Amino acid sequence: MTNIAMLGAGFIGQMHSLSFSGVAQSREGPHTPAHLIDLIETGSSRDLATEVAQRYGWQNIVLDDWEGPATRGGIDLFINSGPNDLHVEPTLAAAAAGK
Repeated sequence: MTNIAMLGAGFIGQMHSLSFSGVAQSREGPHTPAHLIDLIETGSSRDLATEVAQRYGWQNIVLDDWEGPATRGGIDLFINSGPNDLHVEPTLAAAAAGK
């Protein structure tokens, strides 16, 4: 099981959500089940984050805090689908935490 946190609920985040939520339905193995844990939204798109979380099965919506999910234990993969101004710092923090 791969536990995932993702920053961003916009178009790119939705494409990643679609891909990971359907990984178990791919025709070829090996299968690594994806567990969509934290969908992080730092902008004003809280309604969109709620819609995306419900549509693709994200367990939690985290508002305005990318640092917790990017650095804490229990998350194996951090996907940065956020806006351009949030690419560097969250990605470096997640890498430093072994994501």
